[in-house]
Amino acid sequence: MQDAAQKFVRIIAKIPMFQGLMPGQVLEILKMVETRAFSPKQVVCEAGSKSSEMHILLSGQLLVRSRDGMPLAKIDPIVTVGEMGLITGHTRSATVIAIKPSNTLMLQKMKFDLLLRKSPEAGLTIFRNLVGTLTDRISDNNKQISSYQRQLEALKQQFGVTDPVAAPEQEAVVSEQEAAVHVPPLLIRSGARGRQSRSRPGRGKKGWRKKRWIPGPDP
Repeated sequence: MQDAAQKFVRIIAKIPMFQGLMPGQVLEILKMVETRAFSPKQVVCEAGSKSSEMHILLSGQLLVRSRDGMPLAKIDPIVTVGEMGLITGHTRSATVIAIKPSNTLMLQKMKFDLLLRKSPEAGLTIFRNLVGTLTDRISDNNKQISSYQRQLEALKQQFGVTDPVAAPEQEAVVSEQEAAVHVPPLLIRSGARGRQSRSRPGRGKKGWRKKRWIPGPDP
């Protein structure tokens, strides 16, 4: 039993998620895990299913597939499987199957949550490790995307492919004269009532005083 515990502690030391835990905390995890064996083509976890456990691959090899069955990656010991779902509770985003006879240590989410309640310090260490792991994954993905972009640009230059240049949208240009809307004054025709206002005294052509009609309200 003592040898098995020491072996498990050495295994945990290789897993980024559990690095930095105290020996007593590691032994608490040892009490919670269960051993599982998978034959080739057997499903370890399936996309869309509930994230109710995580696995630590001890031996064998696993294959990660997307929802549409496309191979994404192969997993070799010693690696955790499904740890993010254990934290977030989200459904599985990919399917994992065994491609060789494989053995894992399984930790159920219910027991993992119990560990976090019993030992907040262990939970803090685990979460810090997960943040570091996610940061590394994002950095690796960014580097991979940059590499793909460079390869794509090299292929474009090699085959003389150029990106189509979209014609700029022509903005409607309106002159000041077109934009200025001239609204003529509303004249009161015969029969309509309005208010009459006299301008300052002045004479027209025939000596009549000028009058200006101010329109009244619309009928």
